[in-house]
Amino acid sequence: MLRPDAHRCLILFATTSGSTRMVAEIVAEGLGRERTTILDIARLEQPPVLSGHALVVLATPTYGIGDCHSVWSSHGPWLMRGLPLGAAVSLICLADSRGHGASFAGGLARLEQIVAPRHPRLVGHVDAGAYTFAASPSVRDGRFPGFVAEFRRSRAATTARLLQWTGGIAADVGLASSALVGD
Repeated sequence: MLRPDAHRCLILFATTSGSTRMVAEIVAEGLGRERTTILDIARLEQPPVLSGHALVVLATPTYGIGDCHSVWSSHGPWLMRGLPLGAAVSLICLADSRGHGASFAGGLARLEQIVAPRHPRLVGHVDAGAYTFAASPSVRDGRFPGFVAEFRRSRAATTARLLQWTGGIAADVGLASSALVGD
């Protein structure tokens, strides 16, 4: 069984083309690689231990009309059974407003549904006004429940915004961000 050991942050992601993995790597850099474990959920044979982490980050691309990666649908409920009630969780979704403007960042809504039975403390909400899109199933009260990465559209700008966001979530859960302290 995978144990958290000294790692205080855990990033769980699903990817098809590798972009979500690259986003997970950027988040790990911001949180501090020495305290962050990154796992591709499609490769897990058993669920990792989710307790003992200051933060659990879930990441997915958006597919079709606002859906998450299919492995989240199959593995997500199985994985989330081990998440402590009220755990600090951040969500990340890769999206592209050019091709999916009417269901922009819908993967966030799906991740939120998957984790909802564990009543997490979601950290890292983002103002929806920072994006241009027609509609999104993920927006509530003018905010996304996590970070929306338009990674294919602007990698450099998204990386800078992602590191800034990571610093905010690190502070919110009581961790010093590597991106902020220069480690």
